[in-house]
Amino acid sequence: MYEPLRDTGQAHEIARSVVRAVAEMGALHMPVRAGGEEIGQVAALEADGSGRPWAALGATSPVLPVIANGLREGRFSDLAGMRAAVTGTVFGFMEDLFEIGPTHDLIGYPVDGDRRGAFEMHPLPPGASFVADRALWTADSKRQRRMEVRPTHKGVVPKWLVDRDQNRMRRRASTLFYARNLRWTSQALLAAATEDPVMGGRSWTALTHDDQRVLKAFALWANSTLGSLVHWSIGQRTHAGRSTTQIQALRQIPVPLLDRLDETALDAAAHAFEQLKTKTLRPLCQAHADPVRQEIDRAVMRMIALPEWANDVVTKLRRLWCAEPSVHGNHREAVALLGTADAAGAGHH
Repeated sequence: MYEPLRDTGQAHEIARSVVRAVAEMGALHMPVRAGGEEIGQVAALEADGSGRPWAALGATSPVLPVIANGLREGRFSDLAGMRAAVTGTVFGFMEDLFEIGPTHDLIGYPVDGDRRGAFEMHPLPPGASFVADRALWTADSKRQRRMEVRPTHKGVVPKWLVDRDQNRMRRRASTLFYARNLRWTSQALLAAATEDPVMGGRSWTALTHDDQRVLKAFALWANSTLGSLVHWSIGQRTHAGRSTTQIQALRQIPVPLLDRLDETALDAAAHAFEQLKTKTLRPLCQAHADPVRQEIDRAVMRMIALPEWANDVVTKLRRLWCAEPSVHGNHREAVALLGTADAAGAGHH
């Protein structure tokens, strides 16, 4: 509904309008009308045994959870539900594709923190290299604006930590990491890559796979509009502009099973990542105004073999998603950019 209800009398009339719209649904969603005026939209989603997709209840636009739900089943539809395509790879869960973790509690603890884990973690000076036991520990919205980032910390082994699982943590190092504590309003990356294998940390969880091309392809997917939309559609939205994901929930995030792509598609995706990994991105909530994000989106559409008409749909999705209050979080610059886009669209027409 576009406006809150005023009283029970209005609620009764609107409920009748909703029931009528549901009965007339012939596509993915229908407008709800009362007195000739559109007062909201209705969409139908079938929940599975896990309770999904209840997160759709927090969305302003019903189009977004409907399309996200379809993607989780390997289908992609246009906004009206009149055209549909099957993606070029099946979807599963993140735990089906990657070895995930370990958690930061096993890796180590910050200086002056309680002594849990294998290492005492110290901030890494900018530009430092050839340092052992490096980790991508914290999120830095100012420095982490490209898909390939630098480690933020190094692990030190004080005498009380000798022989406490250091080698096991080193064996779990990776070049791909997923954000657990994400701020859509300031951070640019849902997944980050590093040039060399490093450990994860408090903000970044390591994802490992034997094929480096899969890691690169997934970095594209996670940082695309479609990857962000799927994450947002099931992630926690307890605070506007934030998405916090615990390790167990992260295991159940739907993802394309990229290791099932053919060799040509994987090679092309890895090449696209190499071309885009050093380009600077805007924060995720400004994706609709980000030309690099649009390049990533096109690479992902090619990777999962979406038809040409999907490009126009994703362009509209990008704008709809950024207009969600749980994404822009009333961030001043993000809201201003949305207003600018609206004004530009009105002028164009």
